[in-house]
Order: sequence, then C-alpha cells, then structure tokens
Amino acid sequence: MPSARGWGRSSRKTGDARIRWGRKGRQKTIRLHYESETRDYTSADPNDRFHFERNDRRRYATLAFQIDLRKGWFLTAEGERDSNRSHFPPAALGATPAEDTTDYDEKLYQFGLGYDFGYGAGTGGGRPPTTPRD
Repeated sequence: MPSARGWGRSSRKTGDARIRWGRKGRQKTIRLHYESETRDYTSADPNDRFHFERNDRRRYATLAFQIDLRKGWFLTAEGERDSNRSHFPPAALGATPAEDTTDYDEKLYQFGLGYDFGYGAGTGGGRPPTTPRD
C-alpha cells in the first residue's frame, strides 16, 4: 500500500572545536562536537499518527579529552549524548501518545588507554605505498 508520508523540510547545524596545549609528547586535547537538527514531516493522511504534522528536534553532542603519555601512549575519555524530541498534534482519547515511541535519550561514556603507531594521516609517518605483487 503506497504511503503519502515524506519529509517537509530539514535543517541541520553543526559545530566543532578543538583545543590542544602542552609540549610535544605530553600534549593534552579537548574536542567538542555538536549537531542540532529539526525535521518537519508531511503526510496527507491524518490517520498516519507517526508522520502527520510531526516535528522533531534531534541533538547530538560529544566531549572528548586526551592526554599524551610517554613513548606514544595516551589516555582518552569521551562522553556522547544523543536525544530526540517529537511533537505531534493532540492524540485521540485513549490512544498512547506517539512521543512515547519516538522520543529518546542515549548516553555513552568511554575511557581508554591507547598507543599511537604513527600511521595516522596527521603524523606524516607510516609506510610508503607499495605496488601490488603479481
């Protein structure tokens, strides 16, 4: 059965910031990334309760911190938050609000110990490219 739903319009804003300080081999870095998006759905069918006159606002943010240790080792910590808030026209009496299905909050925290092998794009090191063998 064909559906009459679709996107009305979408607007996305992003931002990044990075601060780095300290002497070489002992540097510290803080990185912040942010996204905000609004979505307006369109549907010609008022019975399509998950798309008819629906408006969403999604936000995503990451905060990361890295401390360089000695001999290529580093410590890292990162936190992420992803959330969505939906707004619908008033639901019929006795119906479960659609927001209960489409609203969410997700959080992720990570901590780690790593080693920089020097093969990243920003290090200038690494092996030179080779041609494949026959």
